[in-house]
Amino acid sequence: MTRRDAAAAGAVVALGAVVLAGLAGLPAPGDARSAMAALIASTAVQARHATDVVATVTFDYRGFDTIGEELMLLAASVGVELLLRPLRDEALKLRRAARIVAPSPSAATRWSARQAGVLALVLGVALAAHGHVSPGGGFQAGVALGAATLCVYLASHLPGLRAVVPDHHAAIAEGAGAAAFVLLGGVSVATGGAYLENVLPLGTPGRLLSAGTIPVANLAVALAVGGSFATVLKEFVEQAVGEGRGG
Repeated sequence: MTRRDAAAAGAVVALGAVVLAGLAGLPAPGDARSAMAALIASTAVQARHATDVVATVTFDYRGFDTIGEELMLLAASVGVELLLRPLRDEALKLRRAARIVAPSPSAATRWSARQAGVLALVLGVALAAHGHVSPGGGFQAGVALGAATLCVYLASHLPGLRAVVPDHHAAIAEGAGAAAFVLLGGVSVATGGAYLENVLPLGTPGRLLSAGTIPVANLAVALAVGGSFATVLKEFVEQAVGEGRGG
């Protein structure tokens, strides 16, 4: 074993020990109690009229942290696009791959993928629309919408994916969702409040039209996350089986 291998093995062992020590110190599920958790549990519904307390925490109490997560996903998607964008000298290789790697899907695959795609689309919309009254939200909805894009590819391969998700449309949706989320928080700041502080009528808890700006934030995040997943998927597919977009 070389010195480099020994150093790497030692680092892995040390990291594993730290992780195990941290896991051993965690409380059992449901046993963790803190003053902050008790305060949020007792005031969240009254403060924001959202019966899903997680949505209140995400889009109010720690709203500024949430925008950081959103921008990290945007940066990751942009990085994938830059790395996987076909280069001019890759065009011929991609054309050959398109003939070899991408056979037409079977009838069973097409039927199953279409049904799954519709279900994923409906699930995504439902999670985004009801994320403030039941478990769900914009992040989960975006993942479901991204899965619907994958189903389009499975049903019709690259030609169908290009028809349903034309170049740049997914990226536009991603950017529009992220921009809407940032601007929503900016409106709160412009009116003298904290970032993502509510500026809309709260409505009645448990109703679809309630919780003020939280449903709007859920929809913006769903658009951004769904666009990110669709963009990344399309870039991977274009790189693997596309005909090349370089000159």
